[in-house]
Amino acid sequence: MKNTIENKQRFFALYWDQEVQMHVNGNIYKVGKIKPLAPTISHLELKPLSEITKEESDYISRLKVICHSDGTHDLEPMQHTTDYLRSRGYLLPFMDLTIEQILEYGWAVLKSK
Repeated sequence: MKNTIENKQRFFALYWDQEVQMHVNGNIYKVGKIKPLAPTISHLELKPLSEITKEESDYISRLKVICHSDGTHDLEPMQHTTDYLRSRGYLLPFMDLTIEQILEYGWAVLKSK
């Protein structure tokens, strides 16, 4: 995946409501939570998975698939886990990009404690 504005906006959309920064005249400003997908947003500040809390880990471990007699199910645990972790501000791979590539592209930076 190429480092384009369109791909960056797709990545940002997955982290709706996360903290963002913006570049204006060479200065960086924190602008609150991501809402519009404006190209002026510099990057997202996200957490590494190594900082997952016990409560978050416990929640993920309780996810179960509810199977019905017709072969359908109500929850796909992997997708729910991914959505949950993104909603909690964790940086995850995107499409064919690794975490390292996302950081290299400058789309995200890791928050430090």
